[in-house]
Amino acid sequence: MIHRYILVCLLNALALAVCSQTAILRGTISSSDGTPIVDATIALDPDKHRVKSDQKGYFLFKDLYPGTYYIRIDHPDYATLIDSVIYTANHTVTKHMVLSPKTRIIDEVNITQSVGEPLSSDQLLKMSRSAMPVQIISR
Repeated sequence: MIHRYILVCLLNALALAVCSQTAILRGTISSSDGTPIVDATIALDPDKHRVKSDQKGYFLFKDLYPGTYYIRIDHPDYATLIDSVIYTANHTVTKHMVLSPKTRIIDEVNITQSVGEPLSSDQLLKMSRSAMPVQIISR
């Protein structure tokens, strides 16, 4: 009976030791000029953990199991960054990541027609744009 009790205690201790072997990922996200990037979405795959960066660009993931994770950082104004990190048990990994501004290409704009009446030099007030009734007194 005592042997069973000792065996159960050892198995519980082993289970606790295995479950407590987690890692932490923390870091900051900034632009190339050093400005912190606020509200960037940081995703860890394959576990699908997601957090947002705070006002200082800081983020934190706790209780990560040892292994390889892929980090994806998204922000509407910056290019997406993808990186990987390998975690070992009971370690804290600190990463500082720099995002590049997103390049935006717009199509050519062609103006084919002017809208509205041309204004003459003696026209001080356009009747069609007045919010209130206007009476013009001419000479």
